[in-house]
Amino acid sequence: MKKLSLNIIFFTSLIFCIGSAESVFAQLSADSTSFFFPLNKVNRLQISSNKHLNTLNFRGNIFYKKQVGKVNFAVDGGYSSAYFFATQKSFRSSHLINTYADYSLFDWLAPGFYLKRSYYNDDQRLAISSAEVNQGMLYTKFKLKNIFNVISFGGISNNIQAGLNDTGPIYGVEGNIYQLGMEDLNINGRFHYSNEDISPRKNSLRNVSFILQTLGNKVFRNYLSAGYDESRKDFYTSIDSTLSSTFNVTNNIESRTETNYSIEDKFRVFLSKKSFFDISGNIRKKIVDRAKRYILPSLATTSSFDPTVNRLSINIAGSFSHREENLQLTVNGGFNSREETFTVKNIEGANDIFYSLRQNQESKKDNVSKLEFVTGTFKYNLSSKNILVFSLYQRKLKYDTPSEENFDDRDELLTMLRIRFTRKFNPFFLMHFNLEGSQNHLVYIFAERSSNNNIKRILKFNGEGVYRGKYVTSTNSAEVSANYTVYDFEDITQNYQSFAFRQFIAKDSSSIRISPLFTFTTFAYTKISEQGEFSWKSFSEKPFQYRSEIYAEPSLFMTIKLFNIGVGLRYYELKNYNYSLLQLTPVSDYSSLGPSLKIVTPFSKYIQLSFYGWYEFVNLDNAKSKKQTNFNLSFYWNL
Repeated sequence: MKKLSLNIIFFTSLIFCIGSAESVFAQLSADSTSFFFPLNKVNRLQISSNKHLNTLNFRGNIFYKKQVGKVNFAVDGGYSSAYFFATQKSFRSSHLINTYADYSLFDWLAPGFYLKRSYYNDDQRLAISSAEVNQGMLYTKFKLKNIFNVISFGGISNNIQAGLNDTGPIYGVEGNIYQLGMEDLNINGRFHYSNEDISPRKNSLRNVSFILQTLGNKVFRNYLSAGYDESRKDFYTSIDSTLSSTFNVTNNIESRTETNYSIEDKFRVFLSKKSFFDISGNIRKKIVDRAKRYILPSLATTSSFDPTVNRLSINIAGSFSHREENLQLTVNGGFNSREETFTVKNIEGANDIFYSLRQNQESKKDNVSKLEFVTGTFKYNLSSKNILVFSLYQRKLKYDTPSEENFDDRDELLTMLRIRFTRKFNPFFLMHFNLEGSQNHLVYIFAERSSNNNIKRILKFNGEGVYRGKYVTSTNSAEVSANYTVYDFEDITQNYQSFAFRQFIAKDSSSIRISPLFTFTTFAYTKISEQGEFSWKSFSEKPFQYRSEIYAEPSLFMTIKLFNIGVGLRYYELKNYNYSLLQLTPVSDYSSLGPSLKIVTPFSKYIQLSFYGWYEFVNLDNAKSKKQTNFNLSFYWNL
C-alpha cells in the first residue's frame, strides 16, 4: 500500500509538469467517453416524472458551470429511477455525478481536480444487481493559443461489481489540434490514452484520429480522415467450483477488447456555381476479442474457447447535385462490401474435439454481404404555387455465407418510387398529395430456406391539407395503403400463405382561438385495417382479421398571465374482430374514457413547467371497469 501511494504521488507530480488540454472531447468510442465536460453545454436543470399503466418513472439531470476570477467550476449529474407495481413489484435506480474545478495560473496553464460517482441498483437481490464507480483525479490543462491543447490526469478509481470492491490508479492524457493551417491545408486531430488498473481488473482506452482538409481552390476540395480506437473492459463472470478452488477466486474475469481502424477520403468538385459532385470512399476494420482469465485445459468444453470477430467493410459512394431557379436534381449511388469472420482461440492442452466443435459453431456465422444502391430526387417548381417532387430508390443486396452448414444465402432487390405534388392555393391554405409504391423481392439461394422467398408490394396514397389563419389553424390528412406479400412456393408448402394488409388512416389537428383568453384544440385519428389470405393471380382476398382504432382528445385552454391551462376529454377505443363465414366476430374490445388536464407554465424564457395527466375508466371485453391515473410532469430551468 505504501509503494502504491508513493507511485501515485510521483505520477501526480509528473502530470502537473506535463500539462493538459482545455477542450472537452465528445464520445471517443463505443465503450468510453472523456471525463471532461463539453464546454458548449448550457447551464440547465431538468426534472421529469411520468406514470403510465403500472410503471412510474423519475428522471433528473443538472449541468452548471461557473467562472469566478481565475477559478472554473462545473458539475454534471443525473438520476433516474423506475418503479413497477404490477403483480410482482420491482424497483431500479441509477445516478451519475461529475464535478471539476481548476485554477488558471496563466493563460496557458491551469491545474484542477475531478470527482466522479456513478451508481446502479435494483431489488433483484443478485450479485449483479448493483454496481458502483467512484473516481478522484488531479489534472492540468495546457493551452497553446487556439491550436494545440493537452490534458493529463491521474488519481484513484474505486469500482464495485458483483459484490467485489476493487481500487487502483487511473491515469492518462488526451488532447487535440484545432485548425492547424498550412497555406491551403487544415489539420484537426485528437488523441486519448488512459489506463484504469483496478486490480485484478484493467480497463483502458486508446484513441487517435485526424482530419486533413485541402481547400485547394474554388474548383475542388478534399477531406482525408483516419482513426484508430482500442478499448478494453474487464467484467466479472460466474465461475464453477473447480476453477474457484484451483485459482482461489470467487469469480472469473472476462476481457472484451474492441479495436477499430478507419481511413476515409472525400473529394468534391465544383463544376459551376450551380453544380458539383462528390466522390467518397472509406475502409473500416473492427476486431472484437474476448478472453477469460481462468481456464483449466483439462476441464475445457465448447463454451470455454474464446471467440474473436473480424469485420472489414469497404464503402464507395458518389453524388451529383444541380440547382436552378425552379429546378433541383440530386443523384446518389454507391457500393458497400462487408466481410465478417468468426474464429476461436485454441487452449493449449484442451481436447481438440471440443475446439473443433466450437470452431465449427462460430464459422457458421461467417458472412459476406455486398450492397449496391442508387437514389435520385427531382424537384421542379411548376409555378409559384405548384411544386412537383419525384424520388427513386433502388437497392440490391447479396448476402453469402461460406459455411456449407449455413443456408442463409440470399439476394434482395428493393425498388421505391414516390411522387409528391404541393399546391398552394393562397397564403393561408395549401395541400400535399403523395403517391408512393415499393417492391421488395427476397430470394433464398438454397432449398432449405427457399420457402421464405417472397415479393412484398406496398402501395400508398395520402393527402394533407394545412390551413393557418389568424384565429384558426388546422391540419387534416387521410391515407390509404395496401401491403401484398406473396410467397413464391405457397402452392407447395402450407407454412407460408400469401396475405394482404389494407389500412385507412384519417387525422385531424386543429386549434380555434375563441378569444384572447380561451382557445379550443382537438387532436383525433381513426385507423381501420383488414388482413386476409391473398391470391395475386386472381387478385382476390379472403379476409380473416379486422381492427378499428379511434382516438380523440378535445381540450379547452385558458391563458392567464403565465399559465396556459387546458381541460379536456380523452377517449380511446380498440376493437379486434375475426371473420367467420364472412361475418365479423368480436375478439377483443378495449376502451377508455376520462378527463385530461394540461398545464404549461413558462415562468420566463429560462424556466418552464409542464404537466399532462389523465384519469381514465378502462373497459376490457365488457368486464368490470378499471380506474387508473396517468401523468407526465417536466420542469426545465436554463440556469
